[in-house]
Amino acid sequence: MSLVKIVLTFKFAILIFLSNLAKAQTIQFRSGPEFEFTHSDLLAAARKENRRGDHMLAGDEFQFAIKFSEEVKAMCAQSKNCKIERVKGKWSEADYKVTFDNGFWFKISYDPATVEIQAKPLFLTEWIENRDLVQHFIFDVAKKLDLYVDGLSGTGHFNFDFNQAFANNPKRFLKFFVLLANNSELFSGVLGLDLLNAPAVSELSQKSRDALKQLVELVQKEQLVPEAERKFKTARDIAKYIQKYVYTSHPYKSKGANEKREQAYNIMEPAENSDPNRSVPSEVRGLNAQESPEQYEAVHDFFQELVNYSEKTKNDIWYANKDISKYGPKELFNRFYALTRQIYPDDKVHSEKWKTLRTLLSGEMARLRPDALLAGTVNWNFKSNIQLVESYFEDSVHNEFVRKMLIKALNEGLAASSLEAQRLAAAYFSEYQQLTKQDKGFKSLEHTLKLGFGKLLCRSLF
Repeated sequence: MSLVKIVLTFKFAILIFLSNLAKAQTIQFRSGPEFEFTHSDLLAAARKENRRGDHMLAGDEFQFAIKFSEEVKAMCAQSKNCKIERVKGKWSEADYKVTFDNGFWFKISYDPATVEIQAKPLFLTEWIENRDLVQHFIFDVAKKLDLYVDGLSGTGHFNFDFNQAFANNPKRFLKFFVLLANNSELFSGVLGLDLLNAPAVSELSQKSRDALKQLVELVQKEQLVPEAERKFKTARDIAKYIQKYVYTSHPYKSKGANEKREQAYNIMEPAENSDPNRSVPSEVRGLNAQESPEQYEAVHDFFQELVNYSEKTKNDIWYANKDISKYGPKELFNRFYALTRQIYPDDKVHSEKWKTLRTLLSGEMARLRPDALLAGTVNWNFKSNIQLVESYFEDSVHNEFVRKMLIKALNEGLAASSLEAQRLAAAYFSEYQQLTKQDKGFKSLEHTLKLGFGKLLCRSLF
């Protein structure tokens, strides 16, 4: 090959590399918070029977919102970097909007038993830039008024731009939705629990969950036909299907719950709005209310990373349809930890992210540690460890980190000539084969599995 051809080939390879690098750029979206604060007086009033209005307002919420606005007004007068004005509120009384010289703003409003703060949607980098303002003008003011975050009385919602996140890409959105469904523990006690207003997919009826499985199968099959002939051409098409066939049940529907909106992930607006060029919010519900700007940033970063993982992963979509109703705090914690290792695969990055993510956990979970399988310390002499290994079979189908740690544990057991490891190695591979046969679109995992189990099976059979 001539020198000229070599140079041209090299330049072409560089162009391809840069093109692929550009495609792999991090997806970023704006998000808007709903910081919610309560007070012992508000909680006491909410428990009384003389609540007024259809939305259980006790009557004192607006007075606390006024106190909050007066504190902020005084701070603006002193700092001279912001102004406050009355604006139309979502209830009968006005809200208060605080606008800063740099363009950032937030609104002081109220909900049953809470003072609610909504703010301008920002990218994560912008939230970090405005951290001091958020701390000083929102969280410090709340503390001064003896208002506090109570995950049981005030549910935190996380709103992010649907179009920025999914760019009208149906497969990316479905992967994200299934990722949430496969990790229903997020909304079942890990990051929050609000069955009345935000049940996880695992809490829905069998019919709803079967509809999600059918959607996955339909989208997988469509990958084999030209794009112009596909039914699901946009992310909105997926959202509309979910609204029509999946969000048809609610554990508290008989008590008046709205199954179209009151789900762990509310996509009513994306399903109804057909303009891909305007900002359309989607809402993650049922989260514990954030107690600091740093916690909110961690929530933004976590869900943004879930979207990025959905774009980058080469695995076919796999809906596990797991029953997590028997999971206790330890099982819920470990599934969440495994998910964080899945989306933050680099050890150093995960270690740094985990410091803040741990603070989001409910109750005793914040004090737990990863189990023996996730920590890589399985002891094949302990019956409890053997049962632990087997309990992760299904999770390993949709979580690469679990799959890696499971194969590591089995290999170590086989190297130690453990009969239990031999039994589980054969059972694991057999179960994987059964799972892959149930979903024809999952052949890539079956191929990977066979490669990974080459030496392992040889050891167990001979």
